[in-house]
Amino acid sequence: MKKDPAASAPPTPKPVVKKTRRYGFEFYRDNFRRMTVLAIGLVGLDIVLVVGMFLVYSSFPQRDLYATTRNGLLVKLRQFDTVGQVKSAKAAKAANAPAGAAANVE
Repeated sequence: MKKDPAASAPPTPKPVVKKTRRYGFEFYRDNFRRMTVLAIGLVGLDIVLVVGMFLVYSSFPQRDLYATTRNGLLVKLRQFDTVGQVKSAKAAKAANAPAGAAANVE
């Protein structure tokens, strides 16, 4: 028995059909919901970041002010906002000072 050469040959593959070309507007048309959800998520993320920055700014502690003497000792300073606070601090310092040192306070 002789084999027929045409019968033993593998089947020929079908040619690949070229896909239709997709244009740029179809991407936005087909993926509108996905882009909308992404945009809403980014807006939500922006809101969370702005609220977080506000909370960090509002809870930031006030700075401590220090000065140093010539020998390196630290002296804590107080920050005054008005002239009345300065005058009351001087009056309190004069009231707590010994009798001889009261003349040095201006």
